[in-house]
Amino acid sequence: MGYWCAIFSRAWRDTRRATKTDTVEAIVVLLLGQVVLGALIWYLTDEATLWVRIATAATPFAVAVLIFGIMLVAAPKVLAEETEQTLSVLRRRADQKDRKGAAKDALGAFMNEGNNVFRDSRERDVETEALGGVATYLS
Repeated sequence: MGYWCAIFSRAWRDTRRATKTDTVEAIVVLLLGQVVLGALIWYLTDEATLWVRIATAATPFAVAVLIFGIMLVAAPKVLAEETEQTLSVLRRRADQKDRKGAAKDALGAFMNEGNNVFRDSRERDVETEALGGVATYLS
């Protein structure tokens, strides 16, 4: 999806959220309310010229367009902030993975060293060495 498609998509989603038209029922209620309001305005401006009546009756419908315009202007900044937050989270995860890997490597090295010491002690006659050390100590 291209940059501008993402911008328009985000602006449209934010407009729907701002006008609370996330469901089909909410859209129908909003449109019916605006039609009723437009008809009432049309009826109340009976003595005005035709163009004034049309412009005045269409005003409730222009609110959603105005909100979309505002959201369209704000969308690049919002998307940039979200992208930066996502990158920050991914960087932290990568750092944690690197630290965990280094800790595992160090632990593995210590385990290998301990195994080498254990193997070396089994190969030598520890009991004889211990008795020799005691005899040296006693003399």
